[in-house]
Amino acid sequence: MLPLPHSPSEFKHVVLDGSGQAVLQGCRYVVRTIGLEHFIHGWSPEELRWQHPDLTMGQICAALAYYYDHLHEMEAETDAERRYVEHMRANHPQITRAELERRRRQRSDS
Repeated sequence: MLPLPHSPSEFKHVVLDGSGQAVLQGCRYVVRTIGLEHFIHGWSPEELRWQHPDLTMGQICAALAYYYDHLHEMEAETDAERRYVEHMRANHPQITRAELERRRRQRSDS
């Protein structure tokens, strides 16, 4: 499958993927993830750089700038994702490891 095209944003290092999600150009990092790590964990740009040594400080600062300039959109995406996860958990019960192993044995016995 061909990768989806990316659209430039007004921020250097940040592009919008085919679904409109802000990602760091040239890698697979979602801007919202970097912003949430900063917000939830209280990680400074330097800590984020330590946690993600494959990113440059410029990429991290661009991600944070984009995140906070688009905070309402980022929060809406996070809320939509949370609702989806809650829906999936409520409608698709988790299978235990023991159940998975039982199913695997059952398949191999067939």
